[in-house]
Amino acid sequence: MAKRNTDNLRIKRKYLVWLKDAKGFSDATIDKAAASISRYEVYVNGADFRGFHVEKARGFKRHLATARNGKTRAPLAKGTIDGTLRDLKTFFGWLADQSGYRSRIRHADAAYFTPDRRSARAAHGGCWKPHPSPDQVRHVISQMPVETVFQRRDRALIAFLFLTGSRKSAAIMIRLSHVDLAARCVHFDARSVDTKFGKSFSTSFFPVGEMPERILSEWIAELRRDHLWGPTDPLFPKTKVGLGPSSGFQAVGLDRAPWASASKLATIFKEAFRATRLPPFSPHRIRDTIAEMARDFCRTPEEYKAWSQNLGHENVLTTFMSYGSVAPGRQNEVIRLLGRAPSFWVYDELAQARDGELLDNLRRGAGKRKATLGMVISTQAQSDEHPLSVLIDDALGGHDPTVILELETAPMDADPFATKTIKACNPAAGTFLDLAEIMKEAEEARRVPIYEARFRNLRLNQRIDTNTASRILTPSTWQACTAEIDVKALKGRTCFGGLDLSGKHDLTALVLAFPDEEPDVGYDLISFFWTPEGRIPLRAQREQELFRAWIDAGHMYAVPGDVIRFRYMAAQLADLAQEFDIQAIGYDRWRIDDFKSDMADEGVDLPLEPYGQGFKDMSPAVEYFVELALSARLRHSGNPVLNACVSNAITVSDPAGNLKIEKERSNASSPVRIDGLQAALIALGTAKRLETRRQPPLVSIYSRPELWGA
Repeated sequence: MAKRNTDNLRIKRKYLVWLKDAKGFSDATIDKAAASISRYEVYVNGADFRGFHVEKARGFKRHLATARNGKTRAPLAKGTIDGTLRDLKTFFGWLADQSGYRSRIRHADAAYFTPDRRSARAAHGGCWKPHPSPDQVRHVISQMPVETVFQRRDRALIAFLFLTGSRKSAAIMIRLSHVDLAARCVHFDARSVDTKFGKSFSTSFFPVGEMPERILSEWIAELRRDHLWGPTDPLFPKTKVGLGPSSGFQAVGLDRAPWASASKLATIFKEAFRATRLPPFSPHRIRDTIAEMARDFCRTPEEYKAWSQNLGHENVLTTFMSYGSVAPGRQNEVIRLLGRAPSFWVYDELAQARDGELLDNLRRGAGKRKATLGMVISTQAQSDEHPLSVLIDDALGGHDPTVILELETAPMDADPFATKTIKACNPAAGTFLDLAEIMKEAEEARRVPIYEARFRNLRLNQRIDTNTASRILTPSTWQACTAEIDVKALKGRTCFGGLDLSGKHDLTALVLAFPDEEPDVGYDLISFFWTPEGRIPLRAQREQELFRAWIDAGHMYAVPGDVIRFRYMAAQLADLAQEFDIQAIGYDRWRIDDFKSDMADEGVDLPLEPYGQGFKDMSPAVEYFVELALSARLRHSGNPVLNACVSNAITVSDPAGNLKIEKERSNASSPVRIDGLQAALIALGTAKRLETRRQPPLVSIYSRPELWGA
């Protein structure tokens, strides 16, 4: 702590008064300047400002470069260092004009507090900031409880921020008179609302959907009807605290006063996101969400200008530079697509493509031409989810008049080996296609059943899965295992986990298996999936669509950034460990050291159990999984991510007939990974292994003489 210097105190007070009354700065700006000066005083141990020398400024800059945050112990942020130095440069520049200091400090000396240009650019760089998607915000609002008046207030608060993009300091001071529901707008009057730079402006409700506006309208009606609120009362009143029945303090209703600071609003916002297992975003990040939405709604310069003004910005560049940065993955996608605008294209054998990325790029490129023509020539794909199947089914439904479909396929109930059937779906048979050769293939498929699926797909153009024999389960068997699982009823129950960490950029999966108490034990499965949000735009188009839908529906969690950060998962895993009696979590050794290190740093202790990925360990797990499914002793909730993992999995065997999942073949045949199934197999294999260990050992009759009369 710095020594107290009375001369320093007097001149600091004079400077802070000058900032407020002569420069008109806000209290927050003045507090920040005072903190910067105090930081410098601590460094010089309270020395008189008159003793300032340029070497002290240089030394202080070196000190800041190595200093750490007092709470987190992390290095000081570039913005903190930059702001501190700028505050001190202004302060000592002001001192150079003050009586008693003019002869000791020169304006040129104050310039030594100038941050170096590299650091200044880093401090003010427009890096992309993780923020919630519009669907994530809607999901959070829809999941918030509404039993008490405080819960309804909190829900309306987040709906208001989403509708208006309001800053938190302004939101807590809004009065009922500021909201015009008929005109669908809010008037931010700087005379009574804390707006940035004291600007007054009006904000129309952003087009974020009907639900947030309805919630805000219902809240205002409740305030007026049930609490007799008037125009000057706060829209979001603080909680009134009083003595309860047990003489203890408790919430007793709403106070007719707003919150004194925005810290409570930030807590409400973060807790609402945390309750739905989403990152605890700052309320200010919702302005990034709204700025990003502009690209979906605005098409003309006038529309962008209106959107920017609606956020309270006088200059549209402020919106783009402060909030409009493009996510790294999306940036790569945009640049990659530039210039792809053919007038005519042909896609041959689309069914063999792993995904629909190229098809999507070709079709989107058509929008850059006045007239384009595209053709897809292909036999059918093997599954309904393949982009070709989606395209065919959409055309059969007649939804897009610009798509013309010519489909030659044999009916599923037709005799697949009859000459009539074969000729009907092969118009070129007998011309440039050798009919005799096709009939030879048909006869071979009739004799050897494993060839039939491939013959039906390639020669009869039927949508047939040619990998049926290698699938771990048929779709109908897995579908039959779907059941309603009451997660709340599982609280405190014994369970076993399986963890598949995958790579930094892929899907990370955790599956918990809860054994029941039946003689022939069965299991309830619940699954959790994480993926890096910044990598989604780099995925294939079909994969992007699936991942975004799953994230919005709560089936998958998006980890902010371009890589899986295990620290982000720590809080969720700690909650699961508190909620369930997790006996062990089997893990693939891939990247487990990083995972253990991060969990230890976050104070999360998990009962981890290594589980090999070779035939020796995985074959018993595969066999157990299949046995449970076929005997109706396996239950899952129908999570579509896990469904996709199971349906895409392909098995491979060693010479001894042992089975495991072949990741490369499975992932190559589908846009979706099989990590969830791998985690489920590890969970069940771990459960079986540990339960076997706990069975009482067999007792030899020879160790119990009383049993044979000795």
